[in-house]
Amino acid sequence: MKLKTVPELPGVYLFRDAKERVLYVGKAISLRKRLRNYFRANLAEIEPRKAGLMELAMDFTFIVTENEVEALALEANLIKQYRPRFNVILKDDKGYPYLRITTTEKWPRIEVVRRFSRDGNVYIGPYVSSRSLRESLDFIRKYFTIRPCIYKLDSIGRHCVEHEIGRCSAPCVGKVDKEEYDGEVNNVIEFLKGNRRELLDKLTAKMNAFAEVLEFEKAARYRDKIGAIRSAWEMQKVVAPELGDMDVIGFYRASPEAWAVSRASEEVQHPLVESGRRPPAERENVNEEGRDENQYDSYRQGRDEGIFNVFFVRHGVLIGVKDFHVKNLQGLPIREALSGFITQFYNKEILPPPEIIIRQRPAGQSTLRKWLAKKRGSPVSFVVAEESRRLDLLKMAEQNASTSFRLRGGSSDDYVAEELALRLGLSQAPRSIGAFDISTISGSDSVGAFIYWSTLSDGGSTGQGRFKTGEGRFKKEYYRHLRIKTVTGVDDYSMMREVVGRVAKNLGEAFPDLVVIDGGRGQLEAAIRALAGVEGVRAAIVSIAKDPDRVFIPGKPRSISIEDGSQASMLMKRIRDEVHRFAITYHRKLRDKRLLQSPLERVRGMTRKRRVALLKRFDGIETIMKATVEEIASVEGFNKKSAENLLKELQNLRELA
Repeated sequence: MKLKTVPELPGVYLFRDAKERVLYVGKAISLRKRLRNYFRANLAEIEPRKAGLMELAMDFTFIVTENEVEALALEANLIKQYRPRFNVILKDDKGYPYLRITTTEKWPRIEVVRRFSRDGNVYIGPYVSSRSLRESLDFIRKYFTIRPCIYKLDSIGRHCVEHEIGRCSAPCVGKVDKEEYDGEVNNVIEFLKGNRRELLDKLTAKMNAFAEVLEFEKAARYRDKIGAIRSAWEMQKVVAPELGDMDVIGFYRASPEAWAVSRASEEVQHPLVESGRRPPAERENVNEEGRDENQYDSYRQGRDEGIFNVFFVRHGVLIGVKDFHVKNLQGLPIREALSGFITQFYNKEILPPPEIIIRQRPAGQSTLRKWLAKKRGSPVSFVVAEESRRLDLLKMAEQNASTSFRLRGGSSDDYVAEELALRLGLSQAPRSIGAFDISTISGSDSVGAFIYWSTLSDGGSTGQGRFKTGEGRFKKEYYRHLRIKTVTGVDDYSMMREVVGRVAKNLGEAFPDLVVIDGGRGQLEAAIRALAGVEGVRAAIVSIAKDPDRVFIPGKPRSISIEDGSQASMLMKRIRDEVHRFAITYHRKLRDKRLLQSPLERVRGMTRKRRVALLKRFDGIETIMKATVEEIASVEGFNKKSAENLLKELQNLRELA
């Protein structure tokens, strides 16, 4: 018997059908024990999945390995090669790119790579979305002046056009010293890792230093860089910096009863009857491929398939979310399905994080941990989520998996809009949603912002546009920035009333079906009063408050939590975050412009000719303020009275600052 030739050693085994096609690849610490278990019981006594496998299996082969970790690695590669119908197969089995900063080179550069290597360079990623990767790379090219070229710098005699347009500091021709260049490289790494405070403090200090010595052009460049970095980070989903690096794996299954299936131990295998089987040609209901239709299809009638949803958290920031559709789970217990997914997913060119957050531990976790640790170069642990932050992330991943599965069945943002209408008690699903926010600091530079999201092809209201099936989008042509005109001081409610009223009059019939106000009940009431004063505008209106995130609805005493991770809740948060970003970006732009303005420019009656004359005579603002009235009056364009007014104005500006 062939079974007697199988050694009691670790390795991989393959079941094949009558045409030598691989049906299943498995691993074992002891090949003989594992394979013997397939031959011990009646097919009627085991689960349908393995019964279906063994009805088709005509032969098996095996490969001996040094240990169980090598067996796991070989199993993963063979599954990828043969894609057996009875293994967990990922539809998306491609690798994901990284950004590599070549810190091992004298003049480091940044590049996109598909393979991670422990070569002393800095790797950031993985980037699940190619769009996210391109945006990050384009941003760095625009705002950080590290070289984009791949040339050997020793042989270059002149700088290129990248230096001319301000996108490279030209280390090739000595335009920048090593210390300054390395500082810029460190800025890039801090930006990509999300080290916000350290980077912004460093850049702000440089901006202020240039402003102090009246080098406003250089200060403005740093101001623009700071504003761009803040805007970029505001678009990121910060989970919690203290969580560090982790992957969160959520799972949804079309067959709910399959969750109840469990195993008593790792060594329990559903058996195969080795003797007494009829060859495929002698059995009934056998197709031309040698497949027993009754046996194989018996477990497929329940559509046992699922979705794994992975949250990629790096440096406490959610950098990507990815779905993986798995067909033909065939009654596989969840622990085995999870083990199969982890094996296939991390078999790609991807660096495992130190933590993998899951609902329950995978089968063969000890071997999996050793294999993952070998790939990472340091320990990797499976964490069953219990602590609140990790558990919240896991629930969101599971909810995403559930929603993604439904969307595969034909739903789209139409489904999300219907869910939102149900949650908010609306009479119909909104096809367009607008949002308002106010940004101010102690009443200075106060601004309002409005953004627009729609599933309509032209961005209009339900009666104006043709409904477009698919993803809803932010319609930038309907975005509005507004400076507050009628309110002075700190009065958020009046500011909100002004902004809502002005936008409603401006958009008219294009006003959205649903309005979201960033704020609590006070801001909501102010917005309701504003809309009541605009003829012909009708819209449902709610507000979103934070800590925790919840929605206030007019006429309802209790708020509705949107911390459940549902697609409707995530859409509301996304819209709220977008209007907040849009408002604060504009506010900072106005504030930075005011702060970087020379104090002389803010003095009433101060012409450019007078400013130039003063700065030629005195070194700077401090010197001017220490000068006497007579000294200033002696400057061309000044007299005693204008000199007194200048000193008084400068003193008032200093007190206000």
